[in-house]
Amino acid sequence: MNSREIGTSFRTPEFLEGMNLPPEERRIITNVAEYLGVNRDVRPYTDEEADKAAETMERLIRVDGFDPILHIVTSPFTAGWVRDATPEQFRPHIEEIYYQVEGRIVQIDPRFAENVIHVSIDGTITLEDQEKMHRLLQNRIGVCIGGGPGYPSDPSRTPLLRELEAALREKTPMVGVCLGHQDLAHIAGAPMIPGIINAGSQIETPTAAGQSHPVYSRLGDTFGAQAYNTVAVPQKEGISGVAVLTESPTTGLWAALSYRDAFEGKDQAFSTQHHPEIPVGTDYPTREPGKDFTVNFGGEIVQVSGNLSSGQRALVDYASRLWELGKKAGMTVEDVRALIDPQRAYPTLGREFFGPTFEWLANKRTKI
Repeated sequence: MNSREIGTSFRTPEFLEGMNLPPEERRIITNVAEYLGVNRDVRPYTDEEADKAAETMERLIRVDGFDPILHIVTSPFTAGWVRDATPEQFRPHIEEIYYQVEGRIVQIDPRFAENVIHVSIDGTITLEDQEKMHRLLQNRIGVCIGGGPGYPSDPSRTPLLRELEAALREKTPMVGVCLGHQDLAHIAGAPMIPGIINAGSQIETPTAAGQSHPVYSRLGDTFGAQAYNTVAVPQKEGISGVAVLTESPTTGLWAALSYRDAFEGKDQAFSTQHHPEIPVGTDYPTREPGKDFTVNFGGEIVQVSGNLSSGQRALVDYASRLWELGKKAGMTVEDVRALIDPQRAYPTLGREFFGPTFEWLANKRTKI
């Protein structure tokens, strides 16, 4: 067995039988297999699907007169990942607007350099920028509201929230990511818990509503995601018109919502707290995989140091307990290092999330 094979072969029945594990240790290795297995059932977004969706977007623009999908950029880091995760066929049909809060830098694509909105920390905005933002948000195929930093309750966010509400009244389909998730939940009347920082890997489980959703039904029974947030939408019954799409056992929070009857149009929006564009296990915000960990071996793994994700820690825990058994089955030091490689444990959702999401926006526009 080598480092290229261990990520899959150690889960096989033959491997388990060869290790002759007692029930408790078999349970441990089975649980770890679930960590390594997340995202393996994500259905790939094919070029054929992207071509068909791009044709729908082109028809909406040329025949029906809508403007391309608009991606609202507030984060200084995540816009590049969203661009990377966007199917090439969609890129001519997606534009960007930059919500430039005082003192914060955003990643500006030169093609859309005119679409910068300047707003101060206290929410002050010029009439010219307010009118520009209003104009850019109207008549869109759909809107993708990107990540933060920030809170929906920040005064600097108020001018944007007003325009989002206006676009929602015009039945514009919307998707929110991270801060965008909080924006839509806030507009829908959901409570917020500020001060929560959940930085790292998590596993999400689609609910019954998620399993029938056009996007989340593609992601399997569980999937790995990367979360960075300083405010959260808690689990609370009775939020009018809202359905829960996924839950996160690692956080105890609702991770994705569908706004079935919360806005002007039926099923007009959905949102997710995690960052599907960020490879899970990545050292945010440098966009580099988490490599800065060391493993020291004795008769067993005795020390692991570095910035490990929750998934890595679970794998290290497994390897520490089963090192002696693993050696008997042919496991080497390099195998163990490969086992806790965050890129192996949690592949990114990327295109497999944003392809179906942008397609959802286009299809929703054709039905509203």
